[in-house]
Amino acid sequence: MSLKENLCRCGIYCGQCWAYRAVIPRTASTLKEMIVKDLSYLRDTDLDFDFDEFVQNLDYFAKMEPCKGRNEETTWCDVKKCSRIKNDEVDNCLLCELFAECERTEYVRGRYSYLFDHVKIIQEEGLGAYLEGEEKKARDGVRLPDIRDY
Repeated sequence: MSLKENLCRCGIYCGQCWAYRAVIPRTASTLKEMIVKDLSYLRDTDLDFDFDEFVQNLDYFAKMEPCKGRNEETTWCDVKKCSRIKNDEVDNCLLCELFAECERTEYVRGRYSYLFDHVKIIQEEGLGAYLEGEEKKARDGVRLPDIRDY
C-alpha cells in the first residue's frame, strides 16, 4: 500500500489512527488470550467484577473491523460529497486551493487546525516528502487523538 492510501480525502493522515491500523483489535485479541490463559482462575474468586463478561467485552474489540480511511463508505462525511473529490479533480482537500474557506472542510478544520501547517509543508516540500514525514510520525507513536484540537 502506498503512503498516499494512508491520507484520507479530508487531509487527515490515517496512518496515525489505531482504528485504521487495526491496533485496537490486535491488542484486544492479545490481551484476551493472555487473560484467559494466565488469569482464568479469577472466575472462581469473589472479585467484584464478572470475569466472563470482561472477556466477552474484549472479544467485542478484538472483532472490530478496521476503518477503511479514504475508502470508507460513509453518509456523514461532507468531504466525500464534494464534487471536486467525487470527480477526481482533486485527490485531497490539502491539495485544493479552497481548503481554508470550503464549507465541506469546516468540521475537519475545527478538529485538526494543524492541517493549515500541513498545506504549507505540501506546497514547500511536495506531497511525497509530506507523506514520508507523517508516516515517520506514525512510526514514532504520534496518534490522531493526541494532536487533534479537542
